Amino acid sequence: MNKILLLVCTYPRKNDKTPQVFMRMCKSLFQDFPTIRKSMPNTIFELLIVGDDYPNIEQDFKPILEHIGIKYTIVNINQNNALRHMNANKQLKWHHACTRSLIYGFKFSLQKQFDYVITFSDDDYYNPKYFSLINEAINKNSEAELIFGLGNFKNKIIMPRKRNKILTDNSPTSCDTIASGIVFKSKNIVFITDIIQLLDSTWKRVMENLDMPDNPNDAIMWVYLKPKFNNKVYRSVLIPSVIVYHDTEQTIFDNI
Repeated sequence: MNKILLLVCTYPRKNDKTPQVFMRMCKSLFQDFPTIRKSMPNTIFELLIVGDDYPNIEQDFKPILEHIGIKYTIVNINQNNALRHMNANKQLKWHHACTRSLIYGFKFSLQKQFDYVITFSDDDYYNPKYFSLINEAINKNSEAELIFGLGNFKNKIIMPRKRNKILTDNSPTSCDTIASGIVFKSKNIVFITDIIQLLDSTWKRVMENLDMPDNPNDAIMWVYLKPKFNNKVYRSVLIPSVIVYHDTEQTIFDNI
């Protein structure tokens, strides 16, 4: 029996677009969820929505979630203390908007004793077979701490790992992956604690240097984890299928 936490980090976009993009995400990810769940009797899925200073999060998200048929928890953190409201570098705001939400989610996965936690973006599209592909990968690779799939874009923007040298050089599986829909093995407490400590130290550095740009969390993770993957301290597995399609908003900085 595997207990899997689906973690979605979100924030209220200035144009009130968040419910719209989240609805779009849910339609792609959960479109056949009742059937999928029946085909996986030994897997329990729960959903955690973490809002970054999102006062109306329950009002916006509950009507969407009630139709999915999955146990869910909604939390709102960083009230009146979101990074997007601080006098900080714009790139820094974008790259670390969800840092504390990720920390919250990973800690939640340990406290509630989940076996795996999967991180999702609230505005991505997912392969209709996402859960089947992930479930198969977990069952075949129970020793792996990290499971990736290939990614693509809904538009013409190039893959982030081809644009960012740190991501290209250090990604544990493939330069064609996107930091969404990634499986972390939370029943390996040492591994998840390692990730939490890294994110905690990253956030401390961010707060000490608000006027300086910084690399995104996935780049920071991979630089830190690469030697551990190379030395077989942790193991990663690539699913050779496109499981996520990213749709970068053209006015992304305007929404932070």
